[in-house]
Amino acid sequence: MPLPPEIGTRLETWDSASNRYMIIGALLIAIGVIASTAVATFTDQLCPNAIKLLSFVAAVCTALIAAFNPLSLGFAFRDAWRVLDSAVLHHIADPAEYPIKTVIGALDRGEAIISAASKTLVKSPHLPPDNSKG
Repeated sequence: MPLPPEIGTRLETWDSASNRYMIIGALLIAIGVIASTAVATFTDQLCPNAIKLLSFVAAVCTALIAAFNPLSLGFAFRDAWRVLDSAVLHHIADPAEYPIKTVIGALDRGEAIISAASKTLVKSPHLPPDNSKG
């Protein structure tokens, strides 16, 4: 039985999403570090507006990294891609031992990997149990 076309589409989507999120994450880190380093190193040489702008850029980069964690999302998409890609290769090499069900199962595991990563992006603090009586 040939693989459903959705499997190939999913592999391509997860691969490109992984690359995209990793590039975005790396750029945000690099821009944030460069901007904050410039402010810290060249304080006397920069005009007040440049200091404000670079500080703002560094803060925005830090906030975006903290809120969305694009590198973790990129790694999750890559991990999901690896699970599905491996199942596809096993199925192609030995369809009797690895039927299409194993590929569908790998797709489900990949979706779970991505879902788990996206749910942990913005965590709310856990409050300790209320032990007060009254």
